[in-house]
Amino acid sequence: MDRHFSAARLTRLLSAPITVLLREGDTDGRYASRSEAVLATALAAAGAGWTEPAWREVLAGSALGEWAQVQRRRTGTRRHRNLPDVEHRLAGTWAKAARRAAERPPVADAASVRGELAAVLAAADRNPGVWRGAAGVSDRAVLAVLVQVGLAACTVTPSASTRQLSELANISPATAAVALGRLRTHGWLRLEHPAAGTQAATWRLVRPDHLQHPPAAVEQVLEALPSRPLLPAGGSARAHDAFTHTVHGGLGRVAARLFDVLDDGAQGGLSVPQLTALTGLHPRTVRRHLVGLQAAGLAAAGGGGRTWARSLTAVSASPQHRVQEVPEQDRRRGPHRSRGPPDLRQLQHPQAPHRREVAAGPPAVPHALHADLLVLDQPGRTVLRLRHC
Repeated sequence: MDRHFSAARLTRLLSAPITVLLREGDTDGRYASRSEAVLATALAAAGAGWTEPAWREVLAGSALGEWAQVQRRRTGTRRHRNLPDVEHRLAGTWAKAARRAAERPPVADAASVRGELAAVLAAADRNPGVWRGAAGVSDRAVLAVLVQVGLAACTVTPSASTRQLSELANISPATAAVALGRLRTHGWLRLEHPAAGTQAATWRLVRPDHLQHPPAAVEQVLEALPSRPLLPAGGSARAHDAFTHTVHGGLGRVAARLFDVLDDGAQGGLSVPQLTALTGLHPRTVRRHLVGLQAAGLAAAGGGGRTWARSLTAVSASPQHRVQEVPEQDRRRGPHRSRGPPDLRQLQHPQAPHRREVAAGPPAVPHALHADLLVLDQPGRTVLRLRHC
């Protein structure tokens, strides 16, 4: 089939996977249909600077050449298309590929990779209503995790197993697998390489061609919001033990989604209608989970209960109320144990009255937080990071 590349000899060659696709067909089952496989070849050709006649020449002599001429029916029979139909399919596929290549040029460096991943998140947040319900929250979490993995590896084709995704998204492996299928169906993911042996599956993060516009009321709320970072400050907290499934005593994935959306309250916090617009959740669902976050000490209400923010913003910046951090406790026994007064690295007597930065009374431990990370962020209390022996 190499002779068919003569028409494009002055342009860039296609990648090895696309070359194999043209030569052998979709032997790995990476594409849901022949149309998707042909579109992939058109996207690769357009991104490499090919012309439409060059792509048509290569496609005609490839393993996918009969796609335009022959229709495969569900009954197993075949029907030859007429010339106008063939021309319409070829011209439409190339126009779609050329338009997408112009809007989303191939990424070639780290800055382009980060920009494309940020564009994927921005597209996901364009209409939060598509992520409504428990299934939508799971899909949005898996998509965000794949973007996170892509940012760490500086690639738009992250590789991650279902177990890794489930741990980072704090959902079960079965739920993660179903979420991957839905994301692929809706056009957010494309399977590059299926999992094989010890190698995890490789996914390509893409933006769907057609994104629904949010309702006018929601769009008005979103436009009125100040500029917000695409990723939560310090990264997402969804993988923390506090947000495990409610069956296991955690707050759940919906609360994790809300916690990621909440800011530090520097601009007054977010109201329930704003949180509803940002997450696509029902207002009653938002209120219920905000109450749970507040009970766990992770969210605080302000403005007479009209706005919400992460609870660390409720801590005063004054010296006597600032949050102190104790990385660990000195658990050594015997003569080597320190006999000096407690400090930020050794909290022997948490209720010592002469220590102004330590709470005067026993702190209430948030029930949903894991024992190895207790965040007590009320005024006058201490942030403890306790490590198990």
